[in-house]
Amino acid sequence: MKNHTTHFKIKKMDNRGSAMITAIVVGVVMAVFCLSLLLVTYTLYAQTAKRNALIQCKYAAGKMADLLEEELKDTSSNLNNKLKGEMRHQKEDGSFTGTWVAEGNSSSEADEVIEYSMDYTGGETALKAYDFDVSFKYTKVGDTASDAGGETIDYDGQFNDKDDADESEWDEMVGADGASAGGYNVTMEVTCSRGDTVFVVKKDVQGVQFVDE
Repeated sequence: MKNHTTHFKIKKMDNRGSAMITAIVVGVVMAVFCLSLLLVTYTLYAQTAKRNALIQCKYAAGKMADLLEEELKDTSSNLNNKLKGEMRHQKEDGSFTGTWVAEGNSSSEADEVIEYSMDYTGGETALKAYDFDVSFKYTKVGDTASDAGGETIDYDGQFNDKDDADESEWDEMVGADGASAGGYNVTMEVTCSRGDTVFVVKKDVQGVQFVDE
């Protein structure tokens, strides 16, 4: 009787598929990690760039406000004469010119705020990269502002009461018929913008003179 011996052939398992899956998973994890680092870096860069742009716009708005203050106080400057020409004024024939009135005296025919877009052509090269919008409003020294509806007006002490003056004289008394000794207090808001960056500077300029030539 012959003995039958059973032989088992052991075959090594082919795990190349699982190794590939592991490599893919590791690759995906590394890619996500790198993208996360890239996103954080970009976010920090964008925040820094925005903050720097805001600082630059703040400086530009402040510088422009200083330049405009000089122009306002110079009675021979283009800005001073431009604003003077916009002020509500009654002429000798009884008609009115200008639409800019003292704060608190706005009406359907006149406004207390006047706005301009500035086309800067000065020597400050850095300012030319920014856009500037400026609004002006004023009060005459010695006046008290009326209510916003323009129903009440106090007239620089020329009359003790508005009832003492003819209604046709009201606008003249707050108009540009020469500056008083104290002049005018002008409030301006300078809006600097560059792309999505915007900064606003508000400045009060006291003692501005609008003198008749």
